[in-house]
Amino acid sequence: MASRSNNRKHGDGGSLCNKCKRLDPINTLSGILHGSEPMKLGTMEELQKKTNCPLCRLFLKSLGFYNLERNRDMGGLRSHKGITCFPIYSFEYQYPIFQVVDVTGRTGTVHLQREDAFRIQQAHDLEGGSPGWTGSWDDMETGDEVEEGTVRAVRQDQIDASLVRSWVDNCIGLHGHYCQEGRSKTPRDKLQIEGWFIDVQEKRLVRRSVPGDPETPYIALSYVWGQSQMLQTVRSNLAEFQSPGALGSLVPRVVSDAMALVEAIGDRYLWVDAFCIVQDDPTKNEQLQIMDLIYMRARLTIVAMAGADADSGLPGVVPRTRLGQPVEIIDNCTFLARLPDLHDEMHTSRYFTRGWTYQEMMLSRRCLFVSSYQVYFRCNRAVRAEDFDAATSHESDSSTCLIREGSNEDFISHYERYVEAYTKRNLTYDSDIINAFTGILQGLSATHGVRFYAAMPIWDNIFRALLWCTTASAPSRRSLVNEQSPGVNYPSWSWIGWKGPVIYPVFGFMGRCTVHGLLPPDSIKMRDSGQIEFNRIGNIGQSKLLHCGSNECFISRWHSTDDTGRSNTNNSPDKTVHLSILQFSASTVMTSEFRLGRIGLVKSIDFVSATEKQISLLPIYDRKGQTCGAFYNPATSTFTSDQIHRLRIIAVSFCKKGMLYMTHYIHGAYRKASVGCKCLLNIMLIKSHGEVAERVAIGYMHPKAWEDATPRLETINLA
Repeated sequence: MASRSNNRKHGDGGSLCNKCKRLDPINTLSGILHGSEPMKLGTMEELQKKTNCPLCRLFLKSLGFYNLERNRDMGGLRSHKGITCFPIYSFEYQYPIFQVVDVTGRTGTVHLQREDAFRIQQAHDLEGGSPGWTGSWDDMETGDEVEEGTVRAVRQDQIDASLVRSWVDNCIGLHGHYCQEGRSKTPRDKLQIEGWFIDVQEKRLVRRSVPGDPETPYIALSYVWGQSQMLQTVRSNLAEFQSPGALGSLVPRVVSDAMALVEAIGDRYLWVDAFCIVQDDPTKNEQLQIMDLIYMRARLTIVAMAGADADSGLPGVVPRTRLGQPVEIIDNCTFLARLPDLHDEMHTSRYFTRGWTYQEMMLSRRCLFVSSYQVYFRCNRAVRAEDFDAATSHESDSSTCLIREGSNEDFISHYERYVEAYTKRNLTYDSDIINAFTGILQGLSATHGVRFYAAMPIWDNIFRALLWCTTASAPSRRSLVNEQSPGVNYPSWSWIGWKGPVIYPVFGFMGRCTVHGLLPPDSIKMRDSGQIEFNRIGNIGQSKLLHCGSNECFISRWHSTDDTGRSNTNNSPDKTVHLSILQFSASTVMTSEFRLGRIGLVKSIDFVSATEKQISLLPIYDRKGQTCGAFYNPATSTFTSDQIHRLRIIAVSFCKKGMLYMTHYIHGAYRKASVGCKCLLNIMLIKSHGEVAERVAIGYMHPKAWEDATPRLETINLA
C-alpha cells in the first residue's frame, strides 16, 4: 500500500505546517516508514506562531508548555533557542516516537495512540506494503490489555484507583524485604505506637495501635500546610472529632480528597499530622519524635505535590479537576504528548521546596505522588506512572527515598546527597533545622549503626563529613560563637549552623576519592553545650600509614616523623560552657604564610551526577606567587585584609588520587611535583575567638606547599 498522504485536511485539529508534513507523522509513528532524518523545527517563538499546526502545538506542550501559568513556573524556552525533532525507535516505549529536544537539553515525547498505530500498520500489511520500521504491533489485538512497557493514555477525568491498588499489591507481593522497612530492627523500631487515625468510612478520629508490623494497614498524607488557616485537632475539639461524620465537611480540601482516595483504593485509615496529633497536648513533642515511624510503617504515603497549601486538594480525586494530557487529532488519528515524568514535576512543585516534607517523603516505603496531570507511584524498587505501563528502576536513586543498605562508602555518599537536597528547602523557623531532618538521621543510624551529633556522623567518616560548604555568596550563621545566646547554639563545624543550601564539592569534583584523616584519632573529642568534660566521640579508627604509593609522597613523610611542631593542649575555659566543641589536634598554618587571590567561577565535571557544574573558588598563592590551592565559596568577603592574615588553616584530611581530578588553581610547578605524589590536602579555614575557633571555609592545597609553610601541631577547639 502506498504511504498515506499528509496533504489532505487533518480534521478539526488544523493543518500541518510544511515541516511537519515532511515528518509524515502518521506513517513514521505507526512504523510504516523508517530512517527519517532529524528535523530542525525552528525557535520556540516560531512554533508558537504556527497556531494552526496541531503537531507544532503538541511539540510545544511536550516540552512543558501546557498553559501560560506553567510557562512562568518552568521558566520557558528563550525565543532564540532552536528545537529539533528526532524520529527514533524507543526501546523504552517499544515503538517509534518523536523526541523533541531544545538546545538546553530539555526533551519531550510525542507518540501515536497505540490502537491507531496498530490499525494503520495492519491495513498497510493487508495491502502488501513493505516491512516497516517495527513489528511491535504484530501481537496486539484491539481490546487486549496494554502490555508492560508501553505508553497509554491517561484517564482525563479521574485517578484510576484500581491501577493504584494494583501497584501497591504488586509491590507487597513481589518486592519482599526491599520494600519493607529494609533495615535491622532496633528496640525503638519494634515499639507499638498508640495514636489517632481518621476512619475514612465513618469520617471521624479513632484510636488505634500501630505495631512494628511491616504492613500496617493505614495510609499517610504528606502535604504543604501553606499560609491558609487550617482546622486542627486540639483538646477542646478532640471529643467532637470522634463522632461519626464529624470530619465530613470541616477538613481542608487536601484532607477530604485524601480520605476519598484512601476509600477508593480500598483502605480505611488515614494519618494526617494536623488531625492525628493533638496540637496543644503536652505529649505533642513525643508524637513528633516518632513521626519517622509513622511514615515508615504506612502502607502508602499520598504526596500532595500540586498546589501551594492544604486548600489546593488532590487533582483527579474529584472528576475534572486535573489538567488533561495534551492530545491532537490528525487525519482521524490521535497523537499524544507524554506527560512530565516524576523528576520533571519535582522541579516545579512547591512541595519539594519545603523542609518538613523532605523526611516524610524519604522515609516512606511507597509514595503516591499526585500531580496536576497524573499520579506516580514510587517504592524502593521502582517508579510507575499512569501514562507509561512499565516499572523504571529506582533501587539506587536517593532523590525520593532513603537507601537502607550498602557499604560505609555508600552511606557517606548518600548522607551527602540527603544533606544537599534537604538544605535546598525552606523552613519557616530556623530552629526546625534539626527536627525536620531527625527522621533521616534515625533511619541512617538504624541501618548503618552510626551515631550523629549536630547532624554529623560521629565515626570514621567524620573526616569526609566535615568537607561541606555553603553556596551563598555571603553565608550567614544561625548562631555566633562569640555570643552567649539564650537559645540553641549551633556549632560552626556542622552544616546546621549555617543558613542556606550546602554542597559537598570535594566529591562532585574529585569523583569517589577515598578520604583519609590527618587528625590523630586519640585527640578527637566532643563536649556538648552545658558540659565541662570532653569525651572521645567513638571509634574513629587507628592512624595508618596511608599515602599514594609513591616514594616521593609528602604524606608518607609526615606520618613517619614526630617533629611536626609544638602541641598546644589547652582545654576550653568555663566561659564557653554554652558551646558545643569538637576538639582535636591538627597540623596548622597561619594564612599570612600565603596570599589569597580573587574569587572566580570554575567549571568542572560533577562525578556523582555526571554533569558540568560550577563553583566559586578563592585561589591560594604561595610566597613565590604560584597557585597552590583554593577555598570553596569562602565567606571571606566579611573580613578585612588584616583579619584574613590572622586566620588559620588546618589540614583535616587528604585524597590519595586528588591531583588526578582537581587541577584548578594548582600551578604547573606543583603538578610537576605531583608526578611523584598525587595526594591533595583537604583544608579548613578557621577564625579564633580566644580559646575557641569558628569554621570559615574548606578548600584544598598541594601537600608540598603545606610542607614548605612549616606547619605546627596545635589543639583546636572548634565551636
